[in-house]
Amino acid sequence: MDTSMEQFFLGPMPVTQFLDEFLPETRSRIPKFSTDLFAKAIADGLPENKMYKPYMDVITENGFIPGFKMVNTSFHIDDDMINSSRRKSDSSIELQAHDTDDAFVDPIQGQDRSDFMFESRTMAGMASQSQLNHYATKWFARQHRRHAFTIFVFGNYVRFIRWDRAEAIVSEKFNFDNDCSFFVEFLWRFSHLDPFVRRATPQEAEIAHKELEEWPHEKKYLLKDGWRAYTLAPEADILRDLRKEKVEHVPTYIFGGDVIGGVTRPIFMLLSRRRTKVGRLQLKAKS
Repeated sequence: MDTSMEQFFLGPMPVTQFLDEFLPETRSRIPKFSTDLFAKAIADGLPENKMYKPYMDVITENGFIPGFKMVNTSFHIDDDMINSSRRKSDSSIELQAHDTDDAFVDPIQGQDRSDFMFESRTMAGMASQSQLNHYATKWFARQHRRHAFTIFVFGNYVRFIRWDRAEAIVSEKFNFDNDCSFFVEFLWRFSHLDPFVRRATPQEAEIAHKELEEWPHEKKYLLKDGWRAYTLAPEADILRDLRKEKVEHVPTYIFGGDVIGGVTRPIFMLLSRRRTKVGRLQLKAKS
């Protein structure tokens, strides 16, 4: 993921479509809450560094994200980002104090979107974009995720962002000061998603060990994985061609290829021409 994301943000996607597309509904019922809950609990005009704790308190005290804990990393690095044996961040909430900090601009109703610039060109908007891009880049560099979510709060408004290795899909903004239902719905659905990654079972680990034992132990092997642009040839094919042409200093290829189904979601949306349809708090699964 590049830190420069200009024209790689897809949006704005209607909020209800975003939730239904990426966060399936759950049968569990959300605890009852007042739609102006956040407006009542969080004072207007708070500077950014004073906003995090009130948000954390409202979310955790009302049980909106069961099974997760929230970590304020606005001033201190999260130790779990360093210690690889601990839980990693599963989602993030980025807070900005003012409505004008919006990183994007929604088109006016009926406006032609074929040549519409979604990314904000204000100084505050570009600063927010840079910050969001920076956090997402660091996040993906430390974790082997296919995609991840950010809740972007700016003043009285919220957007949802789904990042992957190619682009990011951004929702329309909505005023959660008047009605926080979408915000709570996101947290509730997110907390009930099936885990995408888990440790290998003892049976799977045993199979892996048996497969590896068949390889000669006196030789050294390199296992490499990564993400590539869909316009580039697989590295396995390139290595085969280089060896075939007897190019020197090329590692001996054993086997490899693309993971089945390992294509990022926004690429599909871009190819299907759906572009126009379309300091943090960290949320981490509890041990």
